[in-house]
Amino acid sequence: MGGGSTELTFFSDGKMIFKKSFNIGTIRLLKNQVNEAAWDEMKEFIRSKTKGHHHVTAIGSGGNINKIFSISKRKEGKPLTLELLRDYYKEFSNLSLSQRITLHKLRKTGPMSLFLRC
Repeated sequence: MGGGSTELTFFSDGKMIFKKSFNIGTIRLLKNQVNEAAWDEMKEFIRSKTKGHHHVTAIGSGGNINKIFSISKRKEGKPLTLELLRDYYKEFSNLSLSQRITLHKLRKTGPMSLFLRC
């Protein structure tokens, strides 16, 4: 997840099945430059490319997802589950941006809605 775009990379049974960049990033989100059509395009792309695959894994990198990993206290190499990410989303949604920055040392350009919205 970057400021202007997000690159998604998905694996199934240990093999890469696709990667694609979308014009959805933290700066664009903060400036309300991402419309519903962009979200719908990304969701539909993910659905169509993962359909029929088993054991699909997504790889996320960047300052914010790395910070969430750090906060989670997971061991290096252990994945964050979607359930855990949703729990953090609920927790952070109840905080203002300044509270997120102060309490969890998150970056100002890092709303968590991006990777949890799908």
